Amino acid sequence: MGLAELEPTTTDRGLPESTLESAFRWVADTVYPHLLETGEPTTGRELLPLIQSEAPVGPKTLKRALEQDPRFQRVERKWIVAPQDLDERRPIERSIVSLIEAAGQPLSPTAMGRQLALVYPREENALVEIIERMVKNRPDFFLLADDRVGISNWLLDASAGNLEDIEFENFEDASEVQELRTATGSVDWTTGTLHQKVIEFLDAAGKPVSNKALQLYLWQAYPKKFEKALMFRLLYENPELRLISPAAWAGPRFVEAMRASLTEFEGSDAEVELTNEDVPKPITVEAEDVDAVAEHLSELPVRSAELLSIQFPDLRADDPNYPTTSG
Repeated sequence: MGLAELEPTTTDRGLPESTLESAFRWVADTVYPHLLETGEPTTGRELLPLIQSEAPVGPKTLKRALEQDPRFQRVERKWIVAPQDLDERRPIERSIVSLIEAAGQPLSPTAMGRQLALVYPREENALVEIIERMVKNRPDFFLLADDRVGISNWLLDASAGNLEDIEFENFEDASEVQELRTATGSVDWTTGTLHQKVIEFLDAAGKPVSNKALQLYLWQAYPKKFEKALMFRLLYENPELRLISPAAWAGPRFVEAMRASLTEFEGSDAEVELTNEDVPKPITVEAEDVDAVAEHLSELPVRSAELLSIQFPDLRADDPNYPTTSG
């Protein structure tokens, strides 16, 4: 099947089945909290710098990633977050859980407060304060260093104390655990640091691994030191890993595979209809720009890159117009 014929598919656990689908999910995961926090309809052109700092994404790839993700809607050629399943008659705590479940990744109180204010008859700032108080004192949540909030459903409940019972209580579908036993059987958890072993494990898995499944192995390797929320925080702060919704970890090798698949898709013959709002605006040089450049050069000769930064401060080196302008 060619790239142009690709249809989104997921496993029963909600994880993407292919590398490209995982890469699309990664792109969408980067955009989603941004739109939640701003609450503003945003064009693809405006979103590109946000995602390009994280992954090699062009206009075609970004649009495909968002248009096939049910968390987004396109209104008047701008992207917004799809309406949330919220009800003011529902307890706020349950709505917080629903928002985080829909995101599949930790969210900030600001992002959630903005969404709750659309439904609950309270001011947005008041709702943010309620969220901040609530998540500190409820077992359903845990906090990250950047104050984002995760849900305990993502974490392994090891209270049963033995492997068989822990698996039974945590995994309705045991297929992921069984697949990992085959794929990662050669990983020796008795040597090396936790960081080294997690990288080795995820690279051996060859695809995103749910946090709960990874924590099953962490519990077996470090039963006396196992702290589920702390271990999630350590992984979240690791720059070599990427969190793919819903709450799954991708190792460095798979991250590079995702980057390659995004680059390949952007250069493929896959048909994605683009509008002016999807692509960066062309850089135009007016007569006054030429005069300003000549003035700069007469005062002090500079390199072309420095000159561009002076005359066009918003032009980025990764902008598609940069090679043409600098040439």
